[in-house]
Amino acid sequence: MNFIMQIYKWIKILTIIKREKFHNCIKQHIIEYHQDKQQIIVLEEYNQQGNLYDFIKNNQNFTCNQIINCLLDIIKGLQQLSQHQYMHRDIKPQNIVFDGTKFKLIDFETCKYYGQDSYKYQSRIGTLTCMAPEAQLDFAYSSKCDVWSVGCVLYYILYKSFPLQNYDSLSLLIFYQNNHQLEFPSQVINKELYDLMQQMLKTREIDRISLNALFFLLKMIKSSMTFNISNLEENLASLIQRIQFIFYSEKSYDICKKIYTCFKTLLIYQVNTETQNDQKREKLKRATLEIIREFENEQIYLDLIRQIQQQIQD
Repeated sequence: MNFIMQIYKWIKILTIIKREKFHNCIKQHIIEYHQDKQQIIVLEEYNQQGNLYDFIKNNQNFTCNQIINCLLDIIKGLQQLSQHQYMHRDIKPQNIVFDGTKFKLIDFETCKYYGQDSYKYQSRIGTLTCMAPEAQLDFAYSSKCDVWSVGCVLYYILYKSFPLQNYDSLSLLIFYQNNHQLEFPSQVINKELYDLMQQMLKTREIDRISLNALFFLLKMIKSSMTFNISNLEENLASLIQRIQFIFYSEKSYDICKKIYTCFKTLLIYQVNTETQNDQKREKLKRATLEIIREFENEQIYLDLIRQIQQQIQD
């Protein structure tokens, strides 16, 4: 890329971050550049706590609640970029900093504007250990490449290593070209986070959970830590009232998404407690994955809710 064009694109995204006051993206300023040396000097906010990589090393007892809050902060940063049709493309522990209250994204040099065409780009950008398969294979990719990277970050938080960490570039290409699937550690630190990680690290992009669905699922997991459902036949309206606090500060969410959260809570509870009927459990799991993928389309979304409601009653 032409050096001047690179600077222009970088300034553009940094200006958007500053103007829109993205709370989960660090503020940076290009203060100097040298075209002859191809060198850019950037000034950014100081964060005494350092990056996520250092934070993990210094905090061995990273609780499930802290992990969820960390992931939510990362996803909020990606959503803020996505609102202006940008993907980050280099999410990794070193590019996430902690300011004492929240985690924020840094290093926006790799950000790419995708406009109306979310499957346009094929350049291999990012860090090998966290780079999505489609990017490594030079396939067209979307912002789901960032979802894969967040999955790698979660994997690192849980297991202090990356998936396929010991593979070099050629070995990774062969692995993905042969359609191999990741093998996950048998140690399950937290079932909900473990299942979520598997959805984020689907090697086929089409099978991978979307950024927005990931956000809602994390919110649901976070809320489920604060209350228990003892009666699966509880009235839906009562359930909505019980978890309405989740959306208290999210004015744009409508009743449809509240219903979605209620049924997701029901499903996860039932899937995790139903041990005698494996067929029904698998049926509920499939329905759960389907509703996650399709919830953005409200008509499909409501149809799925009716189907799941019928399954629960059967």
